[in-house]
Amino acid sequence: VKDYISGFTSKYFGGEKSSIQVVFNDDVLKNKEEKDLAQYIEFSPSLDGTFVKKDDYTLSFVPDLNSVKFGSTYKCTIKMEKLFNNDKMPDFSFDVETIAPSAKLKINSVRVDLVNSDAVIGRSHKRVPACLRTCANS
Repeated sequence: VKDYISGFTSKYFGGEKSSIQVVFNDDVLKNKEEKDLAQYIEFSPSLDGTFVKKDDYTLSFVPDLNSVKFGSTYKCTIKMEKLFNNDKMPDFSFDVETIAPSAKLKINSVRVDLVNSDAVIGRSHKRVPACLRTCANS
């Protein structure tokens, strides 16, 4: 397989611009249309999404975030026989672990500066942009 595939995604973090990619050593996608890419790759459990040919070497899959179960592992199978038009090539499979996007926000205390209504002042008394005011008022 290393003669045909130079890299692939093993962890998927989600997000609008995140994708699962397979990079081939040869320009195997050169004469392939994007609308036909789904026949060369499958996921188990199944995923909805869009296949994109980034270039003649790179196949990208952008999952529909509503179909991804974060914290799960998906098996990705490349149909090598079909892709390379060689009936002696076995399929290539790899696992993609999905990691839920996360963020932490910790606010110890916030008070509104009534003298200057365009700013919110936190515990450290450093000025915070007014765009955070709605968070402070809720």
